[in-house]
Amino acid sequence: MCEKFWTLSKWKGIQIMKNFLVEILIKARDVGASSIDIEPGSNGSAVRFRVDGALHDISTLPLSEHSSLADTVKEHAKLNIHEKKRPQDGIIEFNGPELTERYVVSVFPGLPGDRICISPYGRRTIDFDLDRLGFESEVLNIWKKQLQSNRPSLIVVAGPTNSGKNTTIYSALLEMRKRNLTVATAGAWCQSTLAATLHLLRHGTSTQGHTEHLPLPPDLQDQ
Repeated sequence: MCEKFWTLSKWKGIQIMKNFLVEILIKARDVGASSIDIEPGSNGSAVRFRVDGALHDISTLPLSEHSSLADTVKEHAKLNIHEKKRPQDGIIEFNGPELTERYVVSVFPGLPGDRICISPYGRRTIDFDLDRLGFESEVLNIWKKQLQSNRPSLIVVAGPTNSGKNTTIYSALLEMRKRNLTVATAGAWCQSTLAATLHLLRHGTSTQGHTEHLPLPPDLQDQ
């Protein structure tokens, strides 16, 4: 269980709120948290760490301070601090003496304030191999059959933070590579770089009311 480690009465002002954010991230790193969730409610803004897949309450930020913290997160992630209607996502990088990390940030607006999720980005090196993910043999055979089929199919991978979604997807992509196929992915960022795999970066932001994607090369459009 994570320990409640600060009192919030002393955190006032923009610069101190930045220090507060860094303090959160350092403690999350030290306890091995896979995400920091900051969720405003009627009784204050709950700060929670996800450790081993479970959320742990760390402390409650006064609701009057939540907007300052949200603006600080947006500023570091180069997001629009004035956007209050559309979700935004970005990346925060810290290169200081106490914290050298990169984080994925998601901000989802609502009442009584923005819900914020911050997750470490690209922290671990993983051996992507479907055979080593712990699937039961029957499930593994179904997976491989779908990946080896020439018929179009859709596989949905779902689960909470740190449940292994990206590991499963990247392992499946490498399984497809065994068929000498051209494999491409698309998204706002790339969690891991795979050999001989093209990643198309999304450009534009959700604050523009639409999301733009780079077009697929002609030789990939039918694959």
